[in-house]
Amino acid sequence: IGRISSRTTVLTKIERWIKRFKTKQRDWALTLIVHPHIADYLANSLISRLRKLMWKYRIRIDLQSDESLRGEDFKVLLKKTQEDITEKFRI
Repeated sequence: IGRISSRTTVLTKIERWIKRFKTKQRDWALTLIVHPHIADYLANSLISRLRKLMWKYRIRIDLQSDESLRGEDFKVLLKKTQEDITEKFRI
């Protein structure tokens, strides 16, 4: 039986990924690609969860949604080169 991660669990995974990224990389602009339900969760609130992440880690994150991703999956690209660096900073 498969498990479906909650939106807060996915947000925690993304935040941990960003922490690892920021300790090893000097780039400051990323593209985050997530399932549309997660994109809504990150972007839609008075002060969006995405904006809070950007302020906390001093990083620019452009959000994109992709229906083909499972709810708990995400991809991260360097904004400058569009290189997929997701696996490079995953546990």
